[in-house]
Amino acid sequence: MLSGHEEFELLGGAMSGAVSPEVGAGGGGSTTAPKFKIWTWGSCRSSNVFMVHPTRMDLAWVTNRTGTVKTEWFVLDVVNMDSRKNMNREFTFLDVYQPIIVYHHGAHSCSSSFETVYLIAKEKGSITIKELPIEVETKTETMGRFATLYEIKYVVYRGEKIVLRQREIGKKKLAYVVNIKVVGNKIVVSGDTFEVKDVLKRMGFRWNPNDKMWIAPTTIGVDAVKAQLEKIPQVVIKEGE
Repeated sequence: MLSGHEEFELLGGAMSGAVSPEVGAGGGGSTTAPKFKIWTWGSCRSSNVFMVHPTRMDLAWVTNRTGTVKTEWFVLDVVNMDSRKNMNREFTFLDVYQPIIVYHHGAHSCSSSFETVYLIAKEKGSITIKELPIEVETKTETMGRFATLYEIKYVVYRGEKIVLRQREIGKKKLAYVVNIKVVGNKIVVSGDTFEVKDVLKRMGFRWNPNDKMWIAPTTIGVDAVKAQLEKIPQVVIKEGE
């Protein structure tokens, strides 16, 4: 880590992906120079800061040393107090060349988290900071026999939806493929049987944990088994596999 006050420039080198951080001054329509902190402490406490507009950049990437940081979007004054184990940084926006949106999120403890989005702009020679409301929506993506549900957090700026982060919150099968075949004097059922196990139990099938399949005598009748399973809309039956 460098001591003193060193100036360096970063032009156009945005990092992609990631999550963000925390802020330390301003709000509403404050003209106080926006000040943020990035820190980590143990496994639960953290503060992350990301620029999410006009491009996406993890501001931990440009605050790794004390000094003045100049990019094509802003100028920062950085104080880096990192230790070997933890990040501990404070930086102030000295100037912005165009409106930028900063996403600050993290956790104060294992049970207390936070996230805030700020619009930082320059008006009449002064830097302003304004909090933007975070909105949430869900979407479902289907691929093959699976549907995955995602939660998307975003802000709207000048009619544009700017995604903060997307996370998977659920997944389900749209179809259960069940294989039925006769082996000797036994009916064997395998495949996606968890969803139909109660039906099979009622018909007299027994679970074979070694071969991971359900087995019953042929006296039950293959057609009778198929008829019961076909009552479940998601079931797709394959025979002889």
